Amino acid sequence: MKTPGFNQQQFEKVKTHPGFIAALDQSGGSTPGALRLYGIQESAWSNEAEMFALVHQVRTRIITSPSFTGDRIIAAILFENSMDRDIETLPTADYLWKVKQVVPFLKVDQGLAAEKDGVQLMKPMPKLGALLEKAKAKHIFGQDALGDKAGEPGRHQERCTTTVQVAGHFAEGDVETIDYIISTMCRPATATATAFR
Repeated sequence: MKTPGFNQQQFEKVKTHPGFIAALDQSGGSTPGALRLYGIQESAWSNEAEMFALVHQVRTRIITSPSFTGDRIIAAILFENSMDRDIETLPTADYLWKVKQVVPFLKVDQGLAAEKDGVQLMKPMPKLGALLEKAKAKHIFGQDALGDKAGEPGRHQERCTTTVQVAGHFAEGDVETIDYIISTMCRPATATATAFR
């Protein structure tokens, strides 16, 4: 499976290495709660830019910890704002892989839309193509879309549609790689939690 621009080492790590995936992908809506759990109250920032700067300091402390290594952690899911920042002079994704041997993934969803007719779908992602191009340029291996909840086949199907788009974008036509990504990410909701154990 030789695809230009596709990191085979990262692919093999995700495919075969035991461990877990670190979710460091809090977005604007969930960041205040994450900071509170870390002991930082909302009075510590006065705007969104300051809030994201603080949460990046928290993520940097986590990622640079000697315990945070590729021995136990397969990958880390990043929020776009984290992808755009640096850790110790390296872009976050490069630091994760080059220093820690942790595969960088990117959260691509924009959260959930309001419930309508008893269904809650993901918000539209009209800029997905541009985000994927940026992620690829910043050496992001893959994507993460909202996980499923039991009994929500509509969300599972929607997530799989996004996965197909992303797999095609990153694997650049490599059929074997695309098939593997889709079969792993589009498995039934009951199996997704154990996919990489």
